[in-house]
Amino acid sequence: MPQYTDHLWSAGFLAQFHHSFLIRDPAKVLTSLQRSYQKAGGRESFTRNEIGVDAQRRLFDLLWEGDGAAPAVIDSDDLLEDPVNMVETYCTTIGTPFTPEALSWEPGDRGEVLWYDKDASVWHEALKNSDGLKPQSRKPVELERLPAEAQELYYAFLPHYRHLHKYRLRPLDRNG
Repeated sequence: MPQYTDHLWSAGFLAQFHHSFLIRDPAKVLTSLQRSYQKAGGRESFTRNEIGVDAQRRLFDLLWEGDGAAPAVIDSDDLLEDPVNMVETYCTTIGTPFTPEALSWEPGDRGEVLWYDKDASVWHEALKNSDGLKPQSRKPVELERLPAEAQELYYAFLPHYRHLHKYRLRPLDRNG
C-alpha cells in the first residue's frame, strides 16, 4: 500500500528493503472495496488514494530507475490460479528457498498476524478462516455494476495496472 508511505520515499529509506509488488486488476479492487464497505454498513464510495494503483506505479518506476532493474511483480489472478507455481517462481526470482509447506496453515486468529479490524472483522474474515493458498479460477468483474465514479476510477487506474502487468512474473515452465 505505497500510497500511505510515499512521504518516506527517499533513496536511503527505499534502499533498506527488497521490493516486490502484488498487483490486482483495478476493477476487482474497486468491486471488493465496494462490497466490503457495504458489508460494514459504511459508505459506498471511496477515495482515489484508497485504491493505490497509481502509487504502486510511481514506486515501481522510482525503484526501477534507481536500481536499473524492475522489481518482482506478481498479479493476484496468476497467484490464485496456480499458487504453487507462482510462489515457486517468486522465490526463484528473489533468490529465496521455496517452501511448499508455507502455502498452508491452520485457520483461525493467530498472534503473529496483525488484524487491523478486530472489531468489525470485515476485511480479513475470509483470510482468518482460510487454510492455505489453493487454486482458484479467474473471476470476471462486471464493471457496469460499479457506480459511475468507481468506473471513472477504473479507467484512471487501468494504464498504471497495465504498465505493472507487463512486468509480472510468469510461471516456471515445468515442461522445459
